[in-house]
Amino acid sequence: SDEEFLKKEELRDKLYRSFFDNSQIAELQMADSLTVWANILSLESARLLEESRKVTSEQLSLKERLSKGTNIEEEMSLEMEALVQQSRDYKRSSLALYEQALDHKYRHYYNKAVAIGATSNQSGSENLSSHARTRYHEADQSIKQLNLYNPEQLERLLALKKNSVDMLEESLEIQLAGAKAPAAASAAAGGSSGTRFIDLSSGSTPSYPAIHKASPAEVSTPSPASVVSAAFVPSSSKPEYKIQIGVFRNNPNAAALAKIPSVSSTQVEGSNTRKYFSGSWSKYETARENVEGIREAGFPGAFVVAFIKGEQVAIEEARKLE
Repeated sequence: SDEEFLKKEELRDKLYRSFFDNSQIAELQMADSLTVWANILSLESARLLEESRKVTSEQLSLKERLSKGTNIEEEMSLEMEALVQQSRDYKRSSLALYEQALDHKYRHYYNKAVAIGATSNQSGSENLSSHARTRYHEADQSIKQLNLYNPEQLERLLALKKNSVDMLEESLEIQLAGAKAPAAASAAAGGSSGTRFIDLSSGSTPSYPAIHKASPAEVSTPSPASVVSAAFVPSSSKPEYKIQIGVFRNNPNAAALAKIPSVSSTQVEGSNTRKYFSGSWSKYETARENVEGIREAGFPGAFVVAFIKGEQVAIEEARKLE
């Protein structure tokens, strides 16, 4: 819908301003424009193809045949061929622009994900970037190996590239929702962004801004598989550990949720996204032992978080109370 599109654009604009400098933002916005033009050309290609079919289906009366001469069928055939060829040209240009846009976005997203990951030992984000890189390069190599232009096959391979770009964009959105974003001045100066992935294995986390604090428990709407529940606020001051599986606008995949411990969620303040968590443990090490299984279930960015009386706190603070 238009509303969802506008919300997505607003979130993407915020992501650009948080992680990239002005020149990078300009290139990313150019990539977005290329995508729009690619879609326009694709729609025009489909329209022309439909027009060509109408030409061949036209029924001419005897009067029209006599008035237009004996070459009318040949003229119709030439008109149809011209429309089909123009449709093919538009489709080819559309795919070329789309691939160019994806290449631009992948380069900036991946470089940023690697740069941020280099300052952290959070392996979940590294796994996500690694999966995206593998998928992207497999698609890129397959495109280069195409001996003949095949729009259907090219579209399928570009869909894989798009999936890779979406994975990287989601990883940056998670960081935008769950970690301190770099100051605009710092980004413009080209210095270190100061943005860190949330620590997984060392037992420490960066400071938590307001957006990262969990609000009091909210009852989630059950998914089709009825695996999303809302047992969120502990009744004592003892720490509770959960595994954050991601930040999503829509309900996560129900089949993947069915493979992991009970799931709860909470609204991210000031956005249309929710943070989803799996399980509940009283010991940090016990929670940490379950991370890998949750990643393998389909949530590669999973990591341990801690709560005291329903408020999300730093891991080291929670471990003092075990």
